[in-house]
Amino acid sequence: MFIATQKVDLLALEFASVCLPGFRTEIVHSNDYFLTTTVAAHELGHSLGADHDGEGNATACNPDDLFIMTPRRKAFHPGVAYTKNPWLFSNCSVEAFKKTLENKDCVTRRPNYTEVEMDELNNLNLTQPGEEYTRDMQCQLIKGRGSVYCGIKLRKTSIKIFITQSISSTYHQYNHPWTL
Repeated sequence: MFIATQKVDLLALEFASVCLPGFRTEIVHSNDYFLTTTVAAHELGHSLGADHDGEGNATACNPDDLFIMTPRRKAFHPGVAYTKNPWLFSNCSVEAFKKTLENKDCVTRRPNYTEVEMDELNNLNLTQPGEEYTRDMQCQLIKGRGSVYCGIKLRKTSIKIFITQSISSTYHQYNHPWTL
């Protein structure tokens, strides 16, 4: 688990193993996309049986190499030499994954759902990406109540989304091609 030394006390929380019913849960909190992805990968590593590099069964891997399973939070700053390790699992982690999944059928076995759970699952499968939230609802999530979708301008390199707020009638531009 990563513990921050800044404003957020808890970045992520993971319970036990991917193969233990009722304990296959991860919670990740961050406002930084790159940090969120590495924290989520780190917690998934724990779920698949990996210890922190330099600890437990991973003492052969140096935590200072800053692979995903380092026990220290990694921050990426402009001007710092790029390293690929924060985006990779160490050999210790990979071996732990193999050992965890070696004779486990928990990741391929069909769960025994109740009839109600199957109905909910089937309803989720009917929903296509983008159907969960309307364009106006997405705008309200970004800019608050009263915001509505105003249109998209297409350019070769990006999609620009315009949102207006009824209070100020101002337009806001977002470069998020994965929304709306």
